[in-house]
Amino acid sequence: MSDWTNHLTKLNACNTATAWARTQPDLATAWAKCPRGDWMLWLAGRVAGPPGDPRRLPLVGAAAECARLALPIHEAQHQIGCHVRVCLDLCDRYAMGDVAVTIAELHDVIYDFCDVCHADYVVYTTYAAGGAKAAEAATYAAEAATYAAEVVGYAAYDAAVTAAAGHEAAANARIRVIAECADIVRRWYPIAPRISA
Repeated sequence: MSDWTNHLTKLNACNTATAWARTQPDLATAWAKCPRGDWMLWLAGRVAGPPGDPRRLPLVGAAAECARLALPIHEAQHQIGCHVRVCLDLCDRYAMGDVAVTIAELHDVIYDFCDVCHADYVVYTTYAAGGAKAAEAATYAAEAATYAAEVVGYAAYDAAVTAAAGHEAAANARIRVIAECADIVRRWYPIAPRISA
């Protein structure tokens, strides 16, 4: 096992991600080739620092952009004035360093909206901004990408004609969205986050 994958093990990366990482020669190559945005967000979140740390800003930006992939579907299904877009806009402002947006404000917004919207990918995005621990931020950010992919996958399932086609369409949509999330993460993190001391 290479030194850098040892660090993944110490960070408690999932077995599937660690096994894939061991097929890569180094972290830079793995980061450039990784097809899973949820894995990448998880890793970035593990080293994002405590609440208020500027290292957390790109984490929130990437998670919010991943969550936006599901926004058109969510808005089409919930045309009752749900404010998910407002919440994501607030996350965007936070990620861009807008000092007028505080973690407390993000929490207030999500508590106001989550009971109505049930948009888990947005909940996790906002929690990525203000999680009590880096480990929590990692999980929240990765879940934002995962849930966005699930929403798109379910939409593909609903659009399919037969149950068999529905499962295949949903699985393919999920893979496609998770890969799109990986490209999004690379825009926010052109270089892999440092994982060693």
